[in-house]
Amino acid sequence: MALKYFNQIVSNGLTYSIDKLILRGSFNPKVQIEDFPGQFRSVPFLYEFQQILFRNEDVCLSQHYDNGGFMQYKDLFKVQLQSSETAVFAFGLNGFNGSDLSRWKIEFNPNKCFPDSFLSSLIWYCVSNSAHPYISSLDFAVDIPLPREDFFFMKDNRKYQLVMNSASDKTEYLGCRHEMGFCKLYNKQIESKLESSMTRFEITASLANEDSTFSIQEVFDRIPVIYYFDSMQITHDETCLNGTERVLLEYALINPQSVQMLGRYMRVKIQGYLDKHVKRLEVDKDILMKLYQWVGELI
Repeated sequence: MALKYFNQIVSNGLTYSIDKLILRGSFNPKVQIEDFPGQFRSVPFLYEFQQILFRNEDVCLSQHYDNGGFMQYKDLFKVQLQSSETAVFAFGLNGFNGSDLSRWKIEFNPNKCFPDSFLSSLIWYCVSNSAHPYISSLDFAVDIPLPREDFFFMKDNRKYQLVMNSASDKTEYLGCRHEMGFCKLYNKQIESKLESSMTRFEITASLANEDSTFSIQEVFDRIPVIYYFDSMQITHDETCLNGTERVLLEYALINPQSVQMLGRYMRVKIQGYLDKHVKRLEVDKDILMKLYQWVGELI
């Protein structure tokens, strides 16, 4: 099985893409539709959205859900596309005041859902009949064709969480979900049942509300330090590290002076690997900016 991408950018062996996207806005209560050339009539926004779905049942399947909970959207549509992937359209936020009832949210994975002309037309319908549409959240994904166990996620002052089943099957998180700079490092090979090694790093860019100003620099500032063990450069006469040595290596990355506390043989071995095989993951910020600019074109 191979990963599916859309509008990805490949550089230095890394594949950059947008893995999740949330758009928000406030729809106009009435929209103008053209029955005949030059003849228009006014209809409710949500009524016309449902008509678009009904008229295109040959290219999609849709499910509608009613919600009444506080801070939930009253009308939620799960639209299954011809690719069998799903996009979510939610309308009418049960918020603090009546104006929230005009709010909408669109959530989907561009890698899985695009290209799809019908999905694009639904997004355009919502955006073109709305005030203040904006990018609420997106996940930048960086795929590295190396084993997960070869990566070392450096902690900082953000909340840290580790979910670990084994050295290769582990997921690390930095920050809080749905907030700017939330990071995730995990084994994409296991998740997507790939034949070859693949580690994915994700970082979330998000806005609190439509009045917030997006700064790509905030994303850059929250990219953590990630080291990886460049096993591709090992020569045939070198020995791989065992589990204990990998722990020592990871500790040495955090506390370089700790290498001097090891015995001579282990000190030489760990220092040798630090010098020759441990590299820092360099995320291309220009590529992230290009991907963000592409997403901006949707609205």
